[in-house]
Amino acid sequence: RRTLSGDPVDLGRTYQLLGLIANCVGFSSEALSYYQLALTYFEPHDCLREIAIVCSNLGDLYLRRADFEAARAALRRSLLLVERIGDVPFSSVVLNNLGLLAARTGDLRAAEVYYQRGIALSEQGNDPVSMCWLLASLVTTLQEQNNGVEAREAVKRCLMVARTICVVPCMG
Repeated sequence: RRTLSGDPVDLGRTYQLLGLIANCVGFSSEALSYYQLALTYFEPHDCLREIAIVCSNLGDLYLRRADFEAARAALRRSLLLVERIGDVPFSSVVLNNLGLLAARTGDLRAAEVYYQRGIALSEQGNDPVSMCWLLASLVTTLQEQNNGVEAREAVKRCLMVARTICVVPCMG
């Protein structure tokens, strides 16, 4: 109804969703176009949360393409915006993506720091699903740093949280 009455932000959300779908099925060029269109609707209206979400999704798209500099720029912009508006739950999602980026570029210590920051925020925001994903990512990073003791503790913690809320992928 809002879209038909001319709400441009709602149309931006539609493009954002189309971009998400295209990215998930492997059509990254189409996804990029949809995300850029979404930004053209969000930016003039200063929709900071929506811009942050699109930037995070762009970061994911660029990670999938192994375009690490573009991913870094998009994810940093997203993190700045979510910190500015105080969106704690979404901050942990962006930090997870930044950790993944750091790990893929070989900076395991930075990845660990991002994951730890995200875990702290997911605890603060009472977001066990994000905590599971962050802990699972942290385990891999700790193992790659030959830090078996901390990796075992992170695995235990991840399994406890995953079993409590039935997040099957994290239990696996």
